[in-house]
Amino acid sequence: MPTKTPAVKTPTELVHPATGEIVSVADVTEVARLLDECRALEYKLATFKRQLTGILHDERRRKGVGSTMDLPGGTRVVFSDSKRIEWDVVELAKLVKAGLPPERYEELVEVVPVSYKVRAVVATQIEKSNAKYARIIRRARTETIVSTSASVSR
Repeated sequence: MPTKTPAVKTPTELVHPATGEIVSVADVTEVARLLDECRALEYKLATFKRQLTGILHDERRRKGVGSTMDLPGGTRVVFSDSKRIEWDVVELAKLVKAGLPPERYEELVEVVPVSYKVRAVVATQIEKSNAKYARIIRRARTETIVSTSASVSR
């Protein structure tokens, strides 16, 4: 038996979060204009946020702190790095010479047209299983910080 989805009521008015202005949804031209303004502001805010985060990240590196930086007045900045891992498949191929069974290597490195995809979970398993393998895995792996976010608390 099919179920009925309850109708969603569309509000007749919205409150502009920046100005407190009441916006009538009946004026679709105005709604479209505000949406366009919102997207432009969103882009400007995202750019400003990246710049502020970059300044805090530079200060983090200058001070040599890890994931948490305490500032005067009880402000704490917590950093979260988004990383991209790149693999040296030539280095990983040495695992087979070091004794890793070829079948296990084929699980680790998936050959795809034009590039290789290394499965990080399998790499970690192999790395933990044998010290010789671990050295090769570590030499083959490069982590690159793609972006950094910072949250501020008081």
